[in-house]
Amino acid sequence: MSTDLYGVRVLDVRPDEARVRFRVFVVYYDTGSRTHAPLSDDPSLFFQFLWEAARHADGGTAPNALRDVTTEQRLDRNWVETYAHRYVRRVVRVAARNDPVSDWSGLMDFYYDRGGRWADEERLVQGDFDVEVTDARLLDPLVPGLAWGSAAYPLEADQVLEADAPTVLDLRTPAVVLEPFDGAYDAGTPSDLAFSDDGEYLAVTSQECELVVFRTADWSEQARVSDSPLWGQDIQWVPGRHVITKRVIEGGGDLDDEAAVEAYDLRTGATVPIDPQPREYRSRTGRYRADGSSGGTVHLLTRDAGPRRVHVPGWASGISFTGDETRMFVGGGTEIHAVDPESGTLLRTLTGVEGASGLAVRPDGAYLTTFSGADGVGERDRLDLWRVSDGALLMRCRSGGYYVAGRSWSPDGTMFAAAVITGNDGYDGEVRIYRPGPPMDA
Repeated sequence: MSTDLYGVRVLDVRPDEARVRFRVFVVYYDTGSRTHAPLSDDPSLFFQFLWEAARHADGGTAPNALRDVTTEQRLDRNWVETYAHRYVRRVVRVAARNDPVSDWSGLMDFYYDRGGRWADEERLVQGDFDVEVTDARLLDPLVPGLAWGSAAYPLEADQVLEADAPTVLDLRTPAVVLEPFDGAYDAGTPSDLAFSDDGEYLAVTSQECELVVFRTADWSEQARVSDSPLWGQDIQWVPGRHVITKRVIEGGGDLDDEAAVEAYDLRTGATVPIDPQPREYRSRTGRYRADGSSGGTVHLLTRDAGPRRVHVPGWASGISFTGDETRMFVGGGTEIHAVDPESGTLLRTLTGVEGASGLAVRPDGAYLTTFSGADGVGERDRLDLWRVSDGALLMRCRSGGYYVAGRSWSPDGTMFAAAVITGNDGYDGEVRIYRPGPPMDA
């Protein structure tokens, strides 16, 4: 039998607004370490509360769409995180009490449901939450005063709006998995990747600097070339051409004289001369090229006006341009700044973004991905999806890898590629191609 973590009480039900107000008590504490189950506004937790109410109300026979959710699905973390948004649209915390705990004396480790009440309720960590559901009929089992104990615990639910769902990337399940490299250590480990400007090809390198190029129409291998001085681990396509060369990644714009002037022509398999390709990041046509710095300075190279500096608050360690070249997204710390690269004007700032320096904006500028590193023993990197218009976190997914070495959006925004290192020692991995899909169009 599971230990209850929360006590749940229905305070108010508004079917005309598809809304219920819950009071949630924390009923599990570790008084020795002075920790307790967290108050959470994650929709996954309230989905589980609604499911429990639907399963037990009226002897388990009252009509409710949640009855179609099986016990196996309810206990499947990935299922709950993926589908909770189809039942819970929004959660708003309207009040919190005793959080943090100021007086641990007299608190017990466990509190038990006694007819819908708990001992010393006034002392328990608790909060009131307004929960908006997607269908008012989900509220049918709920009446003010209904209360129960729950062993549910918060997960990290997707928060995708159904109106956006058909076009939003699904980071939970890759549509294609490529394993371009084999061998031990560097030889079997992917490093960088990039889509060609027309989206026809995806180029991938290994940590041993082997290059493989795939045709995106059928993911057939088009070229495989061992280490060459024309590229290293870090590659780019020459704008508008099926020609691959290396990137200068040290930053600061001070190594432009080391920019590549030769490249590999995919069509002919030969070395060709090219104009210098400086800086780590470029816009679609190469009109803008940029490097960032920890001091909040973007070293911008413009095709028409030459080099200049653009300043943003905080750090400038990751840069990504929209396809039309009208916005430059600059990430660092927990902030992402949208900047007009032509004028240097700061257009908006997204705050509270974990992994901001690992950003990649979808070419239309509507969504962006970030990745953040392992945050503890046994933890893995996360791939997150954010909506730019309001800075909402839509999806947070464990990559299942040790870290994400490279990432790239296709020019039409229909695919996102990530080179995921899967070995705990920093070696071995695969390339994953993500597209819109379940839970969006399932």
